[in-house]
Amino acid sequence: MKNIIDLITKIFTYTGNPIFDFIIVSFILTLAFIISFKVTGLSAGALDYDSKKMSALHWLLRLILVFVISLVVMKYHILTYIFLALGTLFLLYKFINKMKNLF
Repeated sequence: MKNIIDLITKIFTYTGNPIFDFIIVSFILTLAFIISFKVTGLSAGALDYDSKKMSALHWLLRLILVFVISLVVMKYHILTYIFLALGTLFLLYKFINKMKNLF
């Protein structure tokens, strides 16, 4: 799995920080796995429950999803919005705790 993550981080650079890129790619790979697993399971009847066809569909979907999700994340700077939202929530949490201490 580490080899796959290293390959993807060589193709796509999200933040420039290897640790953050590793975490981001891990989430993208997990998301792609879950979606392709569900889609393959839902289409199992149409594929006559043939394990070779189901495996091929799963890996094809997974590969496509990894690249599509990666391109969307990079193009629309989704990480910037996620980090801004997390930072805002953290500051709001600290503010609420300080307000509790005042009363």
